[in-house]
Amino acid sequence: MGKFGKILAPVVAVFAIAAAVMSFLVAKQGKLFRQRAEILAGGLSSAAAALDSGSGEMKNATFTKGENDGPEDGTLGWPSFANDGSAYEQSANSVAALAKKVNAQRDAIIQMLVEVSERLDVPEDARPVEEKLKDLPSYADNGSNGLDAFNEAIDDRLGRDDNLINEINALRANLGVEDEFNGTIQRGGELTNEDQKVFQNMAVRVSNLQKNHKAYQEVVAAMLTGLTQITIEDEEGTRPQWRSNPRNPLFREGGMEGVSKAKLNVVAENFREDLGFIKAQLARIPVLQGEIRQLQEELETQKKEYAKLKAKFDADEAVIENYYRQGAGMLVPTEGRVPKASIEEVLRSGDVFGEILQLDAKYGYIIISLTKYEIVDGLKLSVHRRSNGDYLGVIQVISANDFNSIAMVASGDIRKFSVGDVLVVGGKAINIQNNN
Repeated sequence: MGKFGKILAPVVAVFAIAAAVMSFLVAKQGKLFRQRAEILAGGLSSAAAALDSGSGEMKNATFTKGENDGPEDGTLGWPSFANDGSAYEQSANSVAALAKKVNAQRDAIIQMLVEVSERLDVPEDARPVEEKLKDLPSYADNGSNGLDAFNEAIDDRLGRDDNLINEINALRANLGVEDEFNGTIQRGGELTNEDQKVFQNMAVRVSNLQKNHKAYQEVVAAMLTGLTQITIEDEEGTRPQWRSNPRNPLFREGGMEGVSKAKLNVVAENFREDLGFIKAQLARIPVLQGEIRQLQEELETQKKEYAKLKAKFDADEAVIENYYRQGAGMLVPTEGRVPKASIEEVLRSGDVFGEILQLDAKYGYIIISLTKYEIVDGLKLSVHRRSNGDYLGVIQVISANDFNSIAMVASGDIRKFSVGDVLVVGGKAINIQNNN
């Protein structure tokens, strides 16, 4: 072998080794780059899937890793890049575009929450803060974003509206309006036609009740005026003096609106005294000979008119008395009073007595005189007849309020209950409470 051949052989061998080493290094580096590309492509695809919520835009950033050194797939796979680099770049950029859309949507929702809290007059310390809602660490820090307090404030407003709806429905039932008030608010703040109809029917019932009372007042005033004009002599032959002409000042002064229960009782008592006086005079009619017959006929006519008016008076008086008892609780100041916290606290306070103010067998509710300052929700009370103390059944409180409470029947027949029945916590009611 020549000198050149002796030199060339080792050189070729060295280059062969260098080429093998280079090939190994390139292959290893290429594998690392491929793994890195897979991680980046997979991360973009996962980000697109997390950001997408049904819009379908994640189809623009898909990736499937090749198994067993097989080919990748998807818009972010190697074949897509090799075939069209610009399309591959567009697929990657679609993830950034999707993130931008999600951020814009989030900002719009946050702005809406802030505006809603302002329109609802949510307290400042319960309002959501825009900066905190946009700050990811603050948002994830145990509710420090302010949404918990905002949700509680909304729940309070909804609870207030529910209580108002319940009170309106209780009044509606008292007035005999059957259709229920739902409190549904339409866009623009208008009530539904059905709810407006409920208010209209309530207004008609109140108007009719006022007309009936005024008509009653006019008839009684005319009757009293006529009675005071009748000449009746006592045993000494002198004419008794009537207290007034007519006797009842309420009928001269324009009605009973705003008159207290005590004054109405005085009026009724005076009316009964006048009628008693007339009856006493009628007992002397047989002794009178001449004009007694004509007077008797007149008085008999007045008695018939009185019977009709008395029946109407009793019915209207019962209505007025019932409404007075339901509204009397509102005259008691609530400031400084502490609501009862539990059934045990009620029972420890000793016997508690109340009465039924209103009930409706059709809908099954009972309005009682006790308030949240004497009772609590869930408490059971025994029902007794006021006249003889007979036990009638048990009711359970479902809503204890400031001026009255609402209950449902726990045992017994609501059709056997009456307005004025006595309610008792203690004694027999305690045993019933413990057994249930």
